Amino acid sequence: IQNLDRALQRPGAELLACKIRERYTAALIDEFQDTDLAQYRIFRRIYQGSRAPFFLIGDPKQSIYAFRGADIFAYLAAVKDARDRSFTLAVNWRSDPGLIQAVNTLFGRIADPFLYRQIRFAPVKPRPGAGDSFAVKGKTVAPFKILFIGRAPDIPVSKGLITRGWIMDHLPDRVAADIAKLLAEDIAVGEGREAAIGPGDIAVLVRTNHQAGLMQQALDRLSVPCVLTSRESVFRAREAMELYHILEAVADPAGDNRVGAALCTDIFGITGNEIHGFRENEHEWENWVMRFRSWHATWRSHGFIQMMQDVFFLRPEPESPTVIAGMLALPGGERRVANLDHLVELLHGAVVEQHLGMPGLLRWFEMQMAASDQVPDSFEMRLESDAAAVQLVTIHKSKGLEYKVVYVPFIWDGRLYNNSKAPARFHDPADSRPVLDLGSSQIRKHLALAGREEMAENLRLLYVALTRARHHCRVFWGAVRDFETSPMAYLLHHPDHTADPEALAGHVRDLGDDEILADLKSLAAEAGGCIQVEALMPDTPEPYLPAGAGCGRLECRRNSRRLHPGWYTASFSKLVADSGDLTPDEDKGRDHDPYGEADLSAAEPSADPVELTGQTVPLAEFSRGARAGNFFHEVYEDLDFTCRDLQTIKKLVAQKLEKYGFAPTEWKIAASAVMQTVDTRLDHGLPGLKLGSVPYGHRFNELEFIFPVANGTSEKEPVSARHLADLFSEYGGPAVPDEYIKKIGQLDFEPLKGFLKGFVDLIFEYHGKWYLVDYKSNFLGKCFSDYTGDRLTHAMAGHHYFLQYHIYTTALHRFLSWRLPGYDYEIHFGGVYYLFIRGMSPETGPDCGIFRDRPSPELIQALSTLFEGAGQNRIES
Repeated sequence: IQNLDRALQRPGAELLACKIRERYTAALIDEFQDTDLAQYRIFRRIYQGSRAPFFLIGDPKQSIYAFRGADIFAYLAAVKDARDRSFTLAVNWRSDPGLIQAVNTLFGRIADPFLYRQIRFAPVKPRPGAGDSFAVKGKTVAPFKILFIGRAPDIPVSKGLITRGWIMDHLPDRVAADIAKLLAEDIAVGEGREAAIGPGDIAVLVRTNHQAGLMQQALDRLSVPCVLTSRESVFRAREAMELYHILEAVADPAGDNRVGAALCTDIFGITGNEIHGFRENEHEWENWVMRFRSWHATWRSHGFIQMMQDVFFLRPEPESPTVIAGMLALPGGERRVANLDHLVELLHGAVVEQHLGMPGLLRWFEMQMAASDQVPDSFEMRLESDAAAVQLVTIHKSKGLEYKVVYVPFIWDGRLYNNSKAPARFHDPADSRPVLDLGSSQIRKHLALAGREEMAENLRLLYVALTRARHHCRVFWGAVRDFETSPMAYLLHHPDHTADPEALAGHVRDLGDDEILADLKSLAAEAGGCIQVEALMPDTPEPYLPAGAGCGRLECRRNSRRLHPGWYTASFSKLVADSGDLTPDEDKGRDHDPYGEADLSAAEPSADPVELTGQTVPLAEFSRGARAGNFFHEVYEDLDFTCRDLQTIKKLVAQKLEKYGFAPTEWKIAASAVMQTVDTRLDHGLPGLKLGSVPYGHRFNELEFIFPVANGTSEKEPVSARHLADLFSEYGGPAVPDEYIKKIGQLDFEPLKGFLKGFVDLIFEYHGKWYLVDYKSNFLGKCFSDYTGDRLTHAMAGHHYFLQYHIYTTALHRFLSWRLPGYDYEIHFGGVYYLFIRGMSPETGPDCGIFRDRPSPELIQALSTLFEGAGQNRIES
């Protein structure tokens, strides 16, 4: 705009103007009162003096967007240039005659109701044949009501005026009570008075989103349905900062402070006492950390949206509602959930369009929360509900809209912001040029001009608010702090209608309630019965009850389609989740172990050739639980087992310790334990086999698999726990105890038809054979003897590790069948090693902390046949 404006002022610019006219042979500029001087100069240079049709359409009384750059003085300049070619629409097609008369009376009783003489107020007429159509119990009532707030003895005053604190605390509740009372009355509107008034017919117009929020809370308290329509950015909502805290914790779940900040949000609905209890209980706290770790993994593997769904549909306790349901139950729950949904949609859009990872999305989120007041349309808060509800709308947003009934509760607020201190923003009275005075010798004079312009716009805002109603309008008025410089005070109370805010304030501030009421009654008399003045009484509010909302017989919704509960995606964790051995949340991430100590009271150490009794394991005092398990898993995943450089190992271990919130001083214990496991022989039959002999290029870390079960079709029978137990009974080898096979049959998972997925910690190739490894950080005791014989067997059975490694072996068998030419299970599969890392040592070798097995080929083939997905599986690494 600025470039075109300058170009059209240069010598020879007529050629440019001519070219534009040739392309646009006619111009109709709507809402012209919202343009500025630069835009008007462009239009005037192009079309003025030509024969091209050129129409400027606007209402100066509705120029209310100065904060966006709209300049009323551009419109006034156009009116001056048009001279006798100005035309006015004299008919109001929206409002009832009585309401039109009320507004005509209020703005027509003084010579300059909008301060500037150039902005004239011309009374308008109602549409032909219109009649008043707002009736209570069949009787027409005044379409415009002023509810007066008197200075009662129990209302606090300061310098003779009701305090802002009291009015903001109490007026919203009184307005809400009046709305609830109105809805309960026998009111009808329309030409034939055939339509009743409902919540969706009412709008409450406010200046600020803060005022809208107060009204929303007050209406919620009386069960009056309401929705907030706002131009405010959803990134300014409280939910934005809360969601940001949660995303920070998901991106870095090792940071306890970030997890704590996330749990403090209303989104999770956890009290301070509960959070303190979590921090005091290591197991509870680690459960929450594991949830954030799981969400972190989901974000990385399945994307942002899937992660957010997992967060919103979490049940913190088995019997508790989901996170999103808990939000809905809070005051203003629909608004909160609407904001969260909107934020997630915008964040997802940024992820997709800008290819953002976790750090990039957090930076983008921060930028939007810190952005200026220029709000893109897509960022504006959405309606939280499309149900019939009272509309809470800012006056700026309401322009151009109409409502059957309008409430304007805060017209007494006349605070002026531009007349108190530098800089002063105003227009030069001589030529209407915009001026910015940063503190000249004439600053006081210029501040007065700035205050006058602000007051003039406030008068236009009042006009817009009072002309939104079709049938009925209610306003609230009283001697409240700052009412003395409000537009209503200018229209109602000053005898000579001065435009000087200070002079107006000095007179109005001294008015008593009787004098204010006298002015209001005088206005009502001038309106000929179209305005009613009534004292606002502190009625006992009654909650809103919609017509016909009795306690009739309730019925649940009937299911209209056939459900297939067996169709789902399962993992090992999900299969055993209901056995009481695993938490359901483990299924949301990888199959890492959440266990701390194990109950081994029934198990005894084996008679082992190595004397182990009393020897303490190196990790006896190292932290236990899920956090420790994930720490070790990541160390092994990133560690090159063949590396012997102490500094490299120290750096890796230190990084992981910091990530998971462990003390840096523990690096020696952790690094030593890791290196001991790497140097421990795994098998008596293979003397050279240990992790340290496996090059990095001969291994797969965290290999993911997913394959169909029962072919995912309705023809095949779902796989049940009984099917698995029968196969183990028929084909199981000596490593799987008979008692455990019975335990498989008692698993309580839904018969599976769909997909089975999982992650294998480590698969490696050694001398032409493939081996499967799973790291276990379970604490079985402080001594090496606690990690031998029956103790290991008991741990394997208690946590269903027997079933786990058979599923993993089946997945590896399929993978190798697909990828390895000439694959033969007997030749190419070496076996399974479950490494209980706390009990491993080079001195004890394969006799301590290592469970090994090589399932029979018959059992693995039988499992593969049972799952019926061979050749169709997908394995990702």
